[in-house]
Formats: sequence, structure tokens, C-alpha cells
Amino acid sequence: MSAETFEQVVQQYAAKLRMRIARQNASFRFDEDELMQECLIRIWRACRSDREVDSPAAYAEQLVSSVLIDQARRRARQRAEPLIDEHLAPQPAPAEVSEQAQEVLRVLCALQSIEQRRRNATALLLQGHACAEIAGRMGMSEAAARNLAYRGLNELRERLDVDARVAG
Repeated sequence: MSAETFEQVVQQYAAKLRMRIARQNASFRFDEDELMQECLIRIWRACRSDREVDSPAAYAEQLVSSVLIDQARRRARQRAEPLIDEHLAPQPAPAEVSEQAQEVLRVLCALQSIEQRRRNATALLLQGHACAEIAGRMGMSEAAARNLAYRGLNELRERLDVDARVAG
């Protein structure tokens, strides 16, 4: 198709597209005007790409099916990600906040007592970086970065255990 044929295609197939949308949309109950608009956008893109369509009727049928599937996926994704009002979300009690802050301070103090290179690698690991990223940032092999990070993590655990035993 070419850009010049867009109007012709729309005039010739708009009614058929609307019928197909109505028929296939019966169980979904999406907004038919939005579906038609999406179909027209996709037809326009096909015209602009100079892609040849051998059977416009088959293309229209497939187009409506694709648009419905995409809309169903969009709806499912929106349902899967509920909006949470931060003001209505349960807030931790002040005592919990204080305990969490003290725990963070304990970890930071224990981390500071680890040798510099291990501390850097361990801190990056705790921030969620992969060993390959740590290696790139620190200018070393991935195996060396992994060893530093995990040895530092073990040392951090040991220091926190010792601190817990002393405090408890």
C-alpha cells in the first residue's frame, strides 16, 4: 500500500472494520471507537511503510484481532498494577522506623570496618549491582569482583553476628 491509497482503503473497509470490531469485541466490551482509531493508525502506518498487502480483507481481520489482543493485554497490565494512595497505605509505627534506622546504622558501621576494596564491592552488591557491573566499575575481572563482594558480605555477616551477641 502507499500513502495515497489510505483514504481509499479506509472508505472501502471502514464499515467492515466496524462490523468485525463489534463482532469480536462482544465478549471484551472495549470502547469500539478507540479500537477503530487504533486500527486506522495501524493501516496508516502500513500505508506509510509501502508494505504490500495481498488480501486487504484478511489483513483487516488480522488487524482487528491484533488490536483486541493488545487492548486485552493493556487492560490486564493495568489491573496487575493497582494504584496505591500513599496517604492510605499503612505507615510504620515510629518505633519501627527507629528500629530500622538503628539497623541501618549497625550495617553501615560494620561495613565501614571492612577493608576498602571489599567494602566497595560489597556495597555495590548490596545496592543490587551484578558481579559483572561491579567488575566494570572497579576495573577487575568478574571472578575477582565476585570474590571480593561475597567475601565482604560474609565478613559483614560475621561482624553483625558478633555485634548482636555483644549487644544481646
